[in-house]
Amino acid sequence: MTSPSNAELIQRAALLLTGEGHTPFSRIEVFRRIWQRYPERRRPSLDPTFQGMIRNAPGGPQPELGAPLSRVDHGLYVLR
Repeated sequence: MTSPSNAELIQRAALLLTGEGHTPFSRIEVFRRIWQRYPERRRPSLDPTFQGMIRNAPGGPQPELGAPLSRVDHGLYVLR
C-alpha cells in the first residue's frame, strides 16, 4: 500500500474540517489533522504543497489535484 501524497493529505484534512463546519481554517489546523494520523509528515514538506493548492495566492508547486483552496483572509482558507 502506498502512502498518500501531501496534496491528498491536505485535501482530506480540509474536507474533514469543512465537514465539521470548521471553515475558514488555518494552515496549521490542516497540518494538525495530518499529524494525527501521519506524525512523520513534517511541515517543511507540507508547506510548499499547501501553497501550491491555493487558487488565489501564488507560489509553491502545482499539485496533481489542482488548487482546491482559496484564501479568504490573512492565514485563513476555505475549500472551494
